Amino acid sequence: MWTLSSAGPRVLAALWHWLDEPPMMSPRCVVRAFLPLLLVALPSGAARAQTPGPLATSAAPALVDVRGHEDRGDRGDGAERRFRHPAGDDDLERGKQDADALPPSAAVPGTGGSGPEIATPGLGWDGISKGESFCGCLPPDGAIAAGPNNLVVVVNTALKVFTKTGTLLAGPINLASFLARGSSLTIATDPFADYDPVANRFMLGALFRDLSYNSAVNIAVSGSGDPTATWYVYSFPVAGANNLLDFPHATNGPGSIYLAGNVFASGLLFTGARVYAYDKSAMYAGAVASFTYWDVGLNAAGNPGDTLSPAHGVTGAPAMYFISADNFYCSKCSTISVFKWSDPFGLSSFTLQGGVSVTPYGQPPNAPELGGGTVVTNDARNLETYWSNGTLYGAHAIGFNPGSGTVASAQWYQIGTLDTAPALVQEGIVASNGQHRYFPTIAVDGSGDAFLAYSYSSSSDYVGIRYTARLANDPLGTMTQPETVMKAGEANANGSRWGDYGIAVSDGSGTIWNFLEYAKAGSLWGTWVGSVSLMSPAPDFTIGATPASRTVVAGAGTTYSVAITGLDGYSNAVTLSVTSVLPAGVSASFGPNPVAPGGSSTLTVSTTGTTSAGSYPITIKGADPSGSPSHTTSVTLVVAVPDFTIDVTPTAETQNQGAAASYTVTIGALNRFTGTVGLSVSGEPLDSISTVSFSPPSVSGSGTSTLSLTTFTSGTYSLVITGTSGALGHSKTVTLTVPTPNFTLTASPTFQSVSRGARQPANYTITVTPTGGFSGAVSFSVSGVPGGGTTAVFVLNPATGRTTLTVTPTLRTPRGTYGLTIRGTNGALSHTASVTLRVTR
Repeated sequence: MWTLSSAGPRVLAALWHWLDEPPMMSPRCVVRAFLPLLLVALPSGAARAQTPGPLATSAAPALVDVRGHEDRGDRGDGAERRFRHPAGDDDLERGKQDADALPPSAAVPGTGGSGPEIATPGLGWDGISKGESFCGCLPPDGAIAAGPNNLVVVVNTALKVFTKTGTLLAGPINLASFLARGSSLTIATDPFADYDPVANRFMLGALFRDLSYNSAVNIAVSGSGDPTATWYVYSFPVAGANNLLDFPHATNGPGSIYLAGNVFASGLLFTGARVYAYDKSAMYAGAVASFTYWDVGLNAAGNPGDTLSPAHGVTGAPAMYFISADNFYCSKCSTISVFKWSDPFGLSSFTLQGGVSVTPYGQPPNAPELGGGTVVTNDARNLETYWSNGTLYGAHAIGFNPGSGTVASAQWYQIGTLDTAPALVQEGIVASNGQHRYFPTIAVDGSGDAFLAYSYSSSSDYVGIRYTARLANDPLGTMTQPETVMKAGEANANGSRWGDYGIAVSDGSGTIWNFLEYAKAGSLWGTWVGSVSLMSPAPDFTIGATPASRTVVAGAGTTYSVAITGLDGYSNAVTLSVTSVLPAGVSASFGPNPVAPGGSSTLTVSTTGTTSAGSYPITIKGADPSGSPSHTTSVTLVVAVPDFTIDVTPTAETQNQGAAASYTVTIGALNRFTGTVGLSVSGEPLDSISTVSFSPPSVSGSGTSTLSLTTFTSGTYSLVITGTSGALGHSKTVTLTVPTPNFTLTASPTFQSVSRGARQPANYTITVTPTGGFSGAVSFSVSGVPGGGTTAVFVLNPATGRTTLTVTPTLRTPRGTYGLTIRGTNGALSHTASVTLRVTR
């Protein structure tokens, strides 16, 4: 671990130089510095990239010559860098020429509505300006992450950390240096940021490349919820030599950090969209982190997938979802595709779920501005996706005709049934004559209220930021809130390339934070951090009780903890009561009562010995002194009767006649049971059992007893072993099998050959094998012996207990092969064994 003093810029630069080694092999180091430097940790880079799989079996689209990503300047001489559109400016302009033929928007909502104002403007301040960005990049490509207390904002190529009241904690910091790993990939673009509310971590990153368009995605994750403390920095290579992953957008999702981008071979040829997943649990631990990716293939319209946008706010969803708006491959586009990625580091399923049709759109025209000239509005790609309650919200800029000419407009949509066939829930277009709206941002709060912001300009407006909003229960397809200026433009942007994007996020507390570019006086562009609360809720409180359930024996008592949490400035003490009807013998009391917000009370519940067994819900009410607001919560009281369990092993036993069988009976105590359990056995036919005994005959509380029994009659017995204690009784059934005594008969060898001239005998050894306790004597006979004076004699060998059959031929015995049957008999029992005799000469 390295520690830097506050005089550390030169030391930090030296350390970066010292770390000039391949990212995949660099050791993990932790760099510490006091503000204004952030703390940076450098763990080993990504490894073990999984092999991507195709989305569909259809052939990949042909390569498209897009000639883009041209850089001008930024050679260390202070010159300005301009990032060209990834599809090429010529292609972009050709696509925009089709926009004039779009239909008017007679049935499509226009600007923000005039409903009751529930969107309350919050704080706002300047974020990062062109002069603070270390490179003077065009456009800034802004992103924001909102935690409980802090905001992290990034542009090309700078970052700042603010409190949520606008206090600057760190920055501007050079984002390229902050994310660098000492490799040759030194050009940083397309930053992104997000906050993980589950793990309380911040994440930010950017695309890194060299002049040959080899590229990597560098991602930093904070070591805690404090973005001014330690960060872990990773560099994940983009698969394929000279492959540029353009327009990367990333967000936190279930188990992974997900990123989507467009792959360009040698920075020129579009080869398709690609999505990545990075193991954020390893990244949060500062350990080696693996990644996996999929090449997307075709979208729902049958065109090459273009610019997928991973969903923000998806940490509570079962999978990661992506939206892609059809773009460039259609003159009048109308398809929004939905993709789903499940379990990327397990069974990994990436699927095209389907598409929905929205109002047809074209490419947004460049937008006029006050003072002359236009700003470049890019194309109709989806710019942001937000997940809320099983649905996706998306937005993009389009060319649309509201009645008298095509204007750049903000189209938004909500898509449901994501896990089956996606369906359009609602859509809308914010458009009006003469006004241009582009680079929209969209976010949804926990109540399902949607916020939409965008850059705007006209011949009478500098480029500024406006927003509108809707409540979850507003009429579908409408933005009911009045269109409101969040930040007015201050100067002519001088025909600048604008965008490429901004971000809006919900911070989980009812506030939406928006980060977009505006035309700033003296700086060409600036960025604005703006907040909006969609509702101003009245002070309120919540009530909760733990644990959810308690179990007691009649006569005993128990407790629950009841907590009061104030919301939106609520400060009154809350009075607690039990409103449900309690069973006979049960009483309840609170201490303390009432309870101030942030405090807790103990609910004590008592029972008597006569309380009936059962499960009883207890409703706890908390009320303001005035009676409103009031809320309830419930717990469960289970009153149990002392009882016991019985178990027997084994459950099945086999013994021969006259042998002893035994079973172990185990008694277990439930609910403080202390009684004596008497044991007995029943079943048919018990009269065949000679002895039955338990040792010991009873068990107190819990313990074991051995059941022993002996039988002399063959058969299968079903025995019911019962334990009884007062009115309580439990049984287990076991089986005892007593096989019938019997035997088997074998002879060896099974074949003998003898010569009659030599009068050589043939000997067969007979073996009797008893089963089921057989012990009787067996007598033998043989049939099939040839004539001619041949003799067959059985001789018992006392030493071995086996009998030998000796067959002796004479000179008169006919030659041939004879089958002999040896029979063993004991009373009604009879078994045979077959052998063969061959007589020769």
